[in-house]
Order: sequence, then C-alpha cells, then structure tokens
Amino acid sequence: MEITRFADLRPRFVWDIVDDAFDLYRERFGLLCGISAAVNAPAYLLYILLTASAVSALNNRTGSDPFGGIVELYQSVFLSLPLLSIAQVFQGGATALVVQDMLEGNQENSTLAGAYRRVFRRALPIIGAAFLVGVAVLTGLCAFGIGALYAGVITAFVSQCILLEGRGISSAFQRSRDLAQNAFGKVLGMNLLVGIITAIISGGLSGLAEIFFLFVEWGDNSAVQQAQKYVVTQSLTSIVAILLAPIASVALTLLYFDLRVRREGLDIAEAAKEAGYELAPDPFGDVSSERVVQQMRRGGGGPPR
Repeated sequence: MEITRFADLRPRFVWDIVDDAFDLYRERFGLLCGISAAVNAPAYLLYILLTASAVSALNNRTGSDPFGGIVELYQSVFLSLPLLSIAQVFQGGATALVVQDMLEGNQENSTLAGAYRRVFRRALPIIGAAFLVGVAVLTGLCAFGIGALYAGVITAFVSQCILLEGRGISSAFQRSRDLAQNAFGKVLGMNLLVGIITAIISGGLSGLAEIFFLFVEWGDNSAVQQAQKYVVTQSLTSIVAILLAPIASVALTLLYFDLRVRREGLDIAEAAKEAGYELAPDPFGDVSSERVVQQMRRGGGGPPR
C-alpha cells in the first residue's frame, strides 16, 4: 500500500484509516511490536518494580500507618510516569518513520535500529515538544476537560512534523495545528475509535487473566502474596499494552498523511508520473509564484510569457 498510488488519493473516512492501520500492523507485526518493546518494556519493568515495592509496603502498614504506604505508592507512580511518557513518545516517533518507509515502498530498508537511530537524532526536540504538549493538556484540564480535548487534537501530529518534515518545535506545533484544525472531528473521531477498540481488546485480555487468577491458589493473604499477585497482573497488563501500542501510532501517522493529501495534494505529481500520465502545464503561467505576485502588486501586469 503506497501513498503514491491514485487509489490512496481518494477521500478516506476514519474507519478506512483505522482498517489500514490494522492491515499494516498485521503486515509488519514483528517490527512494530519490537519497536514498542524496545523502549516500553524497560519502562514498564521499572514501573512494576517500584510500584510492587510500594504495594508490599502498603499491605505491611495496613492498620498501623496506611497513609504512609499510599504516599509511597503515589511517589513510585510519579517517578515512573516521565520514563513511561518518554518511552511512548520515542515509540510513536519510530513507528511513524517505519510507516513512512512502508508507504514509500522502502520497507526492506526499515529496521528497528535504523528507526531509533533517526529518532535519537531528534531526541531533544521530541522530548521538548512532548513536555509542551503535556503542559498544554494539563492546562486544558482547567477548562473542565474541554481545553485538554482541544489541545490533544491540535497537537496530535507534532512528532510527525518534527521527524517526517524536519521541523523545529515551534514550527511543528503550528504545522500540527494547521493540519488538525480543519479536520478536528476526523482527528478526534479516529482517536476515540482507536481508543475504544484497543480498550476492548485490552479489557478482554485482562478479564481472562482475572478469571485465571480465580483458580490460582495464592496462599495466605500476606503482603508478599499480594505483591506477587500484583506483579503478575501488572506484567500481563504491560505485555498487552506493549503489543497494542503500535496501533494508535500507525493510525495517527496514516491520518497525518491523509490530511496532507487532502490539504496539499501530496505526491500527486509522482503518482501521475508512475501511472504514465503527463500533467497539464500551469494555465496561469506560474501566477502563484512570489516573484509574479510581487510584480503584479507593483503594477507590472500579468506573468511573463
């Protein structure tokens, strides 16, 4: 499936894009899940270790100082969140680069190491942009969640703009806003649809795990036993999250290219060339060029012949 084919220039609905995302996910399952696991697995592992220790401490302090255990648990979560967030940002960026390679027909040269090598070259802008996106979303929460919703939509393509177009942070934010602003409902609808689908899959698998635990004997109700159960449960949940993480990133990148096609006619010239069509010359004699516009403003008449 290449973006340069005329079939890919037709209007696409949200469901079409999500369906294509699952197709690409199945086609390159190993690579996409490997990209996700490379950064998300260590982050989730640290999260589980920190929170498991806090859960064990919380169970030990039950009846004596439960609030001290709760504080320790929240501290562990907040220590883990930055690493989890950075891991997800890097995974999303690497996935976007792989999707671009697949659309351009360069998937043979697309590897896990190559994708992350390109991401790490732009690590500082990506981290800086992710921090600003987080600030924007948290600020938007003050407007009863509506502001956060708006901020999440208009900043949806910041990473793609940085990595796929080589833009700086400020330019990437403006570019993402321009792309998403005129398709607010489409971006929001796709994020909601992908979120619902992945939540159903994740919830179903987690439910099966809980059913399994009903038939497992964990011994007494000691703090150690509860911590062990917590580690197993969180490990299974993390594995599911790692496997499903590429879907949202693939769908968002496909939507990014879709909006560029709608807005800019991306790759129409290349598509015409590959299909053997010759595009007609500009009937206005390049009247849109900056030089001609300036000439007309000065009263120099129409475009040169």
